[in-house]
Amino acid sequence: MVVRPMMLRSSVAPGRQLLLSSARQRTASQWLSRAGASSRLSGQRFFADIKPPTTAAPTPATPSSESAVPPETVPKPSPAGQESTLPPSTPPTPAPKGGRFRRFLLYLLLTSGFAYGGGVFLALKFDNFHDFFTEYIPYGEESVLYFEERDFYRRFPNTLRNQNRLNPTPRDEGNKITIPSKSGLTSKVAEEEISGADVSQKGPHMSATPAQKSSEAQTKPAAAKPEDKTTAVVKAKEDKAAKEAEKKEEPRQPAIPAVTPLEFAQVNEGDEAIVQELVKTFNDMITVISADENSGKYSQPVAKAKEELQKVGEKIIAVREEARRAAQEEIQQAHATFDESARELIRRFDEMRAADAAQYREEFEAEREKLAHAYQEKIRTELQRAQEVAEQRLKNELVEQAIELNRKYLHEVKELVEREREGRLSKLNELTANVSELEKLTSGWREVIDSNLRTQQLQVAVDAVRSVVDRSAVPRPFVRELVAVKELAAEDPVVEAAISSINPAAYQRGIPSTSQIIERFRRVADEVRKASLLPEDAGIASHAASVVLSKVMFKKDAVAGSDDVESVLYRTESLLEEGNLDAAAREMNSLSGWAKILSKDWLVDVRRVLEVKQALEVIETEARLQCLRVE
Repeated sequence: MVVRPMMLRSSVAPGRQLLLSSARQRTASQWLSRAGASSRLSGQRFFADIKPPTTAAPTPATPSSESAVPPETVPKPSPAGQESTLPPSTPPTPAPKGGRFRRFLLYLLLTSGFAYGGGVFLALKFDNFHDFFTEYIPYGEESVLYFEERDFYRRFPNTLRNQNRLNPTPRDEGNKITIPSKSGLTSKVAEEEISGADVSQKGPHMSATPAQKSSEAQTKPAAAKPEDKTTAVVKAKEDKAAKEAEKKEEPRQPAIPAVTPLEFAQVNEGDEAIVQELVKTFNDMITVISADENSGKYSQPVAKAKEELQKVGEKIIAVREEARRAAQEEIQQAHATFDESARELIRRFDEMRAADAAQYREEFEAEREKLAHAYQEKIRTELQRAQEVAEQRLKNELVEQAIELNRKYLHEVKELVEREREGRLSKLNELTANVSELEKLTSGWREVIDSNLRTQQLQVAVDAVRSVVDRSAVPRPFVRELVAVKELAAEDPVVEAAISSINPAAYQRGIPSTSQIIERFRRVADEVRKASLLPEDAGIASHAASVVLSKVMFKKDAVAGSDDVESVLYRTESLLEEGNLDAAAREMNSLSGWAKILSKDWLVDVRRVLEVKQALEVIETEARLQCLRVE
């Protein structure tokens, strides 16, 4: 029979307990063989795919008093009741990818399991620890008792085998042979007295009934009539004479009275152990009664007892049917409860799915709003840039129009001057020559002013770049400031060479400030100290040893000419505090091995900072030189 586990196992418990309640009321002597099995299978509840036949399941009767039936005479349980297949194990759920918490939980469970198993082992070995473990540890007593029971069954494997050795059905003894009360008697008194030592002959040891019971029963009716006393005396004398005459004759066998044996009780519903024992006991009583010569007068009580036994069997059937009906009702109720739980589970699943859908919708709306906001910001930036370009183009057009208007104005003035040359403006050519000289002088000064203005603007742009580099809390790109410097340089080859010497990553991503360089150096110095004791081909053990030794290693002051890691770090830190980044970078570059590998990124950042500062110094120097040239 294949069994499968169900969801609502607890609902099946009342029906199964109702079916087994009458069987569990037996005495301890009748359930010795199944005590261990019932305790191990009490926690497993299953539904069967195939309903077992109801006639094969024994339904024991509840005895009113403790039975004295020995366990050897109780029939063995049917093999179908003992054989049960375990439910198929549920396939393990694939464990999701976990991290540190899952490993910690796994190690904790393994450690707890090993600790608990070691506690059980110590409890089995030491009495003091046994008392502590069973008293203070949860489920400690049950675990220790389980392993002690297993050890007992391992040491005495025949214990359950002897308990299960029971008589399945009462023996059909058939018609027993009855021995009459006077069988074996002869007329020779002397021979009877001699043969009294033979235990095979009829005697007091064969029956507890007195031997003179029949003779007394025959003399009592004769004494009831006083008028026949004389006849009885005469008859007794004649009998005595006849007996004396018979003694002289050869011995002969007396007549054996026919005894009708009583029939044994047969109960159709006697498949229970108690009923079988009761029938067996009753049949033994019938056997004893049949051995008596007066067994005929017990026929009516025996028949009545047989009827009562038959009624007991019918009552057993009625009780079993009622228990089966109640169990069927419990199973139907369990099915209804399971259906209700399934509907509730489906309802909860629908609610969870609706909640998840609402949550996903909210997340989608939030993400859509975020993308829309990002696109709006991008469009706003593009519009602002386009507006700036349009304004600059408009300014250029206005300048061109102003130049064109000035040209037209000069042409008109010239025409007017030509017209009035002969008049009051005859000296216009002289004035024009003077004006041209003034214009030349003005244009010369204008070039000087423009050159000074460009120099000042270049200095301001360089200061803006330096402000972004030195005063920003986090690295900021300075592409716009550098573009402004390049535009104001007016294609100066020195400025262009200085700008081209800067790494593009420096002005696109920004460079750290001096305080950030110092702070990062301190973190790098800690890591360099941890790796200061490592050789070139260090392993895991060397790394661990270096980390541990770096914790206890004392810091020392710089020693002149010393190239150890601690001295280099001390000199570098001093140079950084003084603001000499170039010398600090040269000190760190003198390291080797793991120390240089760990400080490589820091050296790259310092080189970028030095490149930017050197380029800015070159641009500032070129601007001052242009100012001196103009003067």
